[in-house]
Amino acid sequence: MQMLSQWTTSARQQVAVLHFDYPHVTVGGPHQLDRASGRDQVLAALIDPPGSGGSSALAPAMSAANRLAREYSGITRCTIFSDFELTDLNIAQPFEEMAQFPGQIHAVALNANPPARLNALPNATITRIATDSPPGLAAAALMHSLTTGRRGARRSSLRQSRAREPTRPPLDSTP
Repeated sequence: MQMLSQWTTSARQQVAVLHFDYPHVTVGGPHQLDRASGRDQVLAALIDPPGSGGSSALAPAMSAANRLAREYSGITRCTIFSDFELTDLNIAQPFEEMAQFPGQIHAVALNANPPARLNALPNATITRIATDSPPGLAAAALMHSLTTGRRGARRSSLRQSRAREPTRPPLDSTP
């Protein structure tokens, strides 16, 4: 986050954090990334709110993200870290909310295959992170989401799990 904020020179670059704390969704932000105080507020918002137990109900958080995106128009991205083992009463609602999102969604599927409804969304990009994924892939996925669309952004491609067997160099066939 610090590196990203150091390269941010515009107050237009903002980040909000939403927790899945059903029935109450806590919204942290949006915070400007061009100021140290904004970066500190984003980092503070990443900490679980007091008394929250977490939830697997995504619809309330997606509804809040849609409201926030409408209120703060512009290029909008939503990054979701979840196993997508959702417990919403209406299982279609989170995907309907995602389809209505006015920007791109980056879904980071944690140790699970993404559901077919998520794969079908035209505004969603999916990264799968498993227990055997390379170290740092979650941070790389977040950085990828935060820098998508930025002019001059240089990103490495997100890499999935590597093969378990090491590759061997070809045998030298010269006499």
